[in-house]
Formats: sequence, C-alpha cells, structure tokens
Amino acid sequence: MADSKRDFFTDMVPADTGTEKTILGTIMLDDSRILEIEGMLKPDDFFLDAHRRIFRQMLTLAHDQRPIDTVTLATALREGGELSAIGGIAYIAALTSDLPRHPVIDEYIRMVRQYAVSRAVMATVAKVGSMAEANQLEGTATASWGIAELSRIIEAAEPNGEIEAADSLAEDAEFRLIDNPQEAPAILTGIEALDNYTTGGIRLGELWVVGASPSRGKTTLARQIVHHAIERNVPVYVHSGEMTKESWIDVTACLIQQMPVCLIRDPRLMNLTDKERMRAGLRKLGKMPLHISDAGGIHIDRLIFNATKAKRMWGVKLFVIDYAQIISASIRDPRERVTEIAQRCRLFAKDNNVATILLSQSPRPQGTGINTKPTLFSLKESGALEEAAHAVILPFRPMDLERDVFTGEDELIIGKQRWGPIGSVPVTLNGKYLRFDARTSEQ
Repeated sequence: MADSKRDFFTDMVPADTGTEKTILGTIMLDDSRILEIEGMLKPDDFFLDAHRRIFRQMLTLAHDQRPIDTVTLATALREGGELSAIGGIAYIAALTSDLPRHPVIDEYIRMVRQYAVSRAVMATVAKVGSMAEANQLEGTATASWGIAELSRIIEAAEPNGEIEAADSLAEDAEFRLIDNPQEAPAILTGIEALDNYTTGGIRLGELWVVGASPSRGKTTLARQIVHHAIERNVPVYVHSGEMTKESWIDVTACLIQQMPVCLIRDPRLMNLTDKERMRAGLRKLGKMPLHISDAGGIHIDRLIFNATKAKRMWGVKLFVIDYAQIISASIRDPRERVTEIAQRCRLFAKDNNVATILLSQSPRPQGTGINTKPTLFSLKESGALEEAAHAVILPFRPMDLERDVFTGEDELIIGKQRWGPIGSVPVTLNGKYLRFDARTSEQ
C-alpha cells in the first residue's frame, strides 16, 4: 500500500487507522449506512490519504445511487486515476477482513472525528509557533489569529443538533408559552415607541443592524440604547472604531446628567455648577457596567475574541460595534468583507446569547435624493447585512434644502424585523443632548 510508509506517524500524531478501516469496511458490507455516516464524517477527517480517497469515492457512488462493493469501488477509483494510490484492489478487498462481529460504528466515528480535531489543533499550534518565530505579526495579533482558528475548529467539530419530532417540541412549547411563561430576555432601547414596535427591544442572541449615511444618528441611537442599558445594570461592551473611548465616556456622562453636550467641547467654559454636575455624572458612570475599546481597523478575529472575553469576565449582555466598514478581515473585497463581519457578529450573538448591535455606514445621498427615505436596498452597497440581521433600523433625517438644516421630522425606520412588523417610529434628534426624543406624527 502506498500509504503504509506513513503508519509510523500514528505513534506521534493522533490517529487510529484500524478504526478508519473498520468504518470503511462496515460501509462495504452494508452500503445503506453511507448516508448515516455522511452526516457525521467528512473525507478530511480520515488520517490516511488512501482512506480519504476511498470515502470520497464512496460518497460519489452513493449520490449516483450506485452500489458500493469491491468491483464498483475499484472501477470508480481506477477511472479517477486513484486505484494505485490507495494500494490497488487488494486493499479494497481487505477492508472487510477481520472486522469486529458487531462494530459499534457510532463510537468509531466519534473516535475518528476527535482524532481529526486533535490533528487540526496540533497544526494550528504549529502554525502559530512558526508565525511567532518568524515575527510575521505582532505578538497579540498572532495570538488572536491562533485563538480564532481554534474557535473555528471547535465550531466545526460540534455535531448538529439532533432531529426532534413535533410531539416533543410541541410539548416543550406548551410548557414555555402557556404553563410557565418567563419574562422576555430583551434589552429595552429607552425609546418607548421603538420598544413597543419591537415587542420589548433587542432580545439576547439577536443581531440588530443600524444603517445610515453620515450624520444621521447611528452612533446617537447606539449610545442612547447603551445608556439606557447600563442605567439598569445591564453589562455592555462597546467597540468604537471611530470615536475615542474618552468621547464615549464624556457624552454618556452628559446623557446621565441631562447636560448639553456642547459643554464638553471646551470644558474651560463650564461654570462651577456645570463642573459639579459633570463630576456627579462621571462618578455615576464609573459605577456602571460599561466596557469600551477603540482600536481603529481592528481585525474581526480580534474583535470577536475581545467580545467573548468580555462575556466571560463581565457577563456582557449587549455588544455594540461602531461601525462595520472600519473593521478589518482577511477578505479584500469591501462588500464581501462587510458580509463576513455581519455573519461573524450574528454567530457571536447566537452562540453567546448576547444582544449585538452592528452599525453600518451607507453611501451619502446626493442632491435631491438626500430626502429619500432609506430602505433595505440602502444597505446593499455595504454587502448582505440585512441577511444576517434579525432587525434593521434605518435612522432618517430629512432636510430643508433651501435653508440647509434638518427639519426635525426624523424617523427610525424598521426596515426588517423577523418577529414583527416593519414601519416607522417618529422621533426628533435632539442636537443639544445628542439623543432621540419622541415625536407625535402631527408634530
């Protein structure tokens, strides 16, 4: 056999070629099991190259609804120029020899998968070591890359959830919804009309996308939600790639004390009363569960690592990213990069049960189009953001073009909501305090 010279590696590399052989032999004896095994094993899970080639060809035969036996398998491998690489027809015939009388196939599959995971971990660790030795990246960047790769290995190794019948699911739903209903695990936004529209705000595990062109209130809305959350002792992690940590703290302290934001532009102009109010706001804020980072151009791997750490250390329930277009990723195309970032944020929210808000910059409207209400198509230029989101909020601020000022007839447009209606909430962006205030539709 062409791969026999590699067998000595099994003493050092996690693998069991005998177990792999048993799985392949079991399929040869009962090819109806291939569909069951396909859902649990991939060709690359096998250690020996010969076994990977054989299993891959078995899958092809099964998909073509052809039998899997010595003759058909050998013929298919020969036609693909792989027969000699696996040791010839003699090796195929030997797959069914010396099989256990009643092979516990599920246990063998579990062993092969775990060995594959261990080998992937070893390869990642070796790559991290070589990157560190070559000093390709900064030390923290190398470590972040390694952590992200190990996280991917874990995610790929986790088996899919078991298929359940409707009777057990219906019984569970009856208990959850009727017999023992719990308070919805949602975080209020602090804007009553928006909370009502979204049946209580953003739920844990959801991703909201807030998309708008510059100066339309994306960060203002996010900060307002953060302020409302931390005042109710909800732990929050904010990554601000545009504003500094200090700016976030300063403006949030103003929100707490209901102080005009203009006062922090030049603190020397504050009178004694202003200073004492600001001091009180900062001390209140210092006791609230807010955590902020502001590294510009941070890589999505590092960002997700930071968020996972924040969840573990501080029990973070709300994660805010400002904004998608200035997060980096290992993809050059801008649209594909933003799509990848949105998908990673959605997975983080789901896997960690953390409410996540991703801000996105839309292209600036030109000319008379500046008063065109945004829709989901406004996000298309930024990638498939709306596909990843549970809800999409689109701040809209019309302008008086003759006077070149905002009219105050602002709206928070709900462009998508998986669990509720779409529509619009009338608001006014209060520039003095940098917050959205309620507005009746008649105002």
